Amino acid sequence: NKAYPDNKKSLTVESENGTIYEVGTAGKLLARLPWDLPYEIKATSNDDSIAKADGNKIIAVSEGETSITGKIIINDAEKEFTLDVFVVNESDEDFE
Repeated sequence: NKAYPDNKKSLTVESENGTIYEVGTAGKLLARLPWDLPYEIKATSNDDSIAKADGNKIIAVSEGETSITGKIIINDAEKEFTLDVFVVNESDEDFE
């Protein structure tokens, strides 16, 4: 559906907690849209040993870096996305 080709660029997916997670934490993937429409996010992780993707949720498993890829589906249109995620141990927060 190319009814709104310019608005497709405005569709973004981001994590509610940013891109840095502590081991054992989780967060939701959210879509930023130029309009208020219902949507669905389907995501997978490139490395489940670092972070798992479950529907629209990211679960941090162990220290490292991976990409979350997937698509946002709105009505009959969809757009792919990639989000890089960094997982750190709680002790890594103190950068002195």
